[in-house]
Amino acid sequence: MWEKTKWGEIASLEYGKALKDYKNKTTGYPVFGTNGPIGYTDKMMSRGPGVIIGRKGAYRGVHYTDSAFYVIDTAYFLKPIKNNLDLKWAYYNLKNTDINNLDSGSAIPSTSRSDFYALDTLLPSIKEQIKIRDLLSSLDNKIELNNAINKNLEEMAQALFKRWFIDFEFPNESGEPYKSDGGEFEESELGLIPKGWKVKKLEYICRIDTTSVTPSATPDETFELYSIPAYDEGKFPVFEAGSTIKSNKYKVNKGSVLISKLNPQTKRVWAPLCLTPDAVSSTEFINFLSLNSGNRGFLYSLLDSESFYTYLCSNTTGSTNSRQRVLPKSTLDFRFVFPDNEEVVYQFSKMIENYLNLMQTLIYENRKLAILRDTLLPKLMSGEIRVPLVEQEQVTG
Repeated sequence: MWEKTKWGEIASLEYGKALKDYKNKTTGYPVFGTNGPIGYTDKMMSRGPGVIIGRKGAYRGVHYTDSAFYVIDTAYFLKPIKNNLDLKWAYYNLKNTDINNLDSGSAIPSTSRSDFYALDTLLPSIKEQIKIRDLLSSLDNKIELNNAINKNLEEMAQALFKRWFIDFEFPNESGEPYKSDGGEFEESELGLIPKGWKVKKLEYICRIDTTSVTPSATPDETFELYSIPAYDEGKFPVFEAGSTIKSNKYKVNKGSVLISKLNPQTKRVWAPLCLTPDAVSSTEFINFLSLNSGNRGFLYSLLDSESFYTYLCSNTTGSTNSRQRVLPKSTLDFRFVFPDNEEVVYQFSKMIENYLNLMQTLIYENRKLAILRDTLLPKLMSGEIRVPLVEQEQVTG
């Protein structure tokens, strides 16, 4: 039998403390605020593992860390009162609880400790908590592994682009690195470039597609929507009925590359999956289409390059980070070096497309894993599904 209890009987919420300079550090102990990790510090507040619960703000998240950590004064961290509470199980249980419904009634939405302590919960034995934790963690671990693989693929693609088109070590006719094998160079407005190569504007290889779609005109149709929140939550589109999409969108094609024109300091470059014929994007994206369909891999890498990112950030309108935007037309003036032999671009693009295809496969797999996890979560926490009845190997395989 599971014990009916209240959170105040099994755990306490410990206050975070104000902290300076955490935003400027890139190493140390992770610092958490109401919405998750926000920086690093040399100070440790608590050893890991830890569950962090948002205290102030319209959205107050629940986060978990295995490592030692620090919490600022906009959040709490959870401390078990007895040894019958597994913190990772508690994290999953609280992910299944709408913390944002707890509101103290102050001008700034906030969670009070007394309201939290009054929350009812069902507490399994510590043994069953661990089994539930392990099952859900196996799904999250696979998602994290896929994300790590995709991050590595992105870095490999960026490194290959730099080697071929920045360092000019692309394979010459003999298959040797061009620059190291004594390739000839000539002066250009961008410095020394391989002989015969030219400086081109972005408009030379792509155009901006602004084909407009009105989803509300077909209210019963399901649209594959590429939005900034969807990008930030795992680079997977959301699927919504036309009746729920109130504004016009851009048509998205398989050959599209999307970049966010909103707040370019946050880099967002997206090669859409286009799982259905009705793919559309937010108008906060710029939709680039390669003029040569075989060169999309090169276009993606160019838009993902450090030089293009720097160009975007220096060509914005708006005075604050939250309101800055890029004028789409200005992006087409970006200058880059282009080979005299398009076979070089084609061969490079083929390799990048292979990377993109694998990345998209893993993104799609992550979506299925997340749906499975989110479906199991409430059933496991209510006892509707008991872990011994579920074969973990079947779930993760």
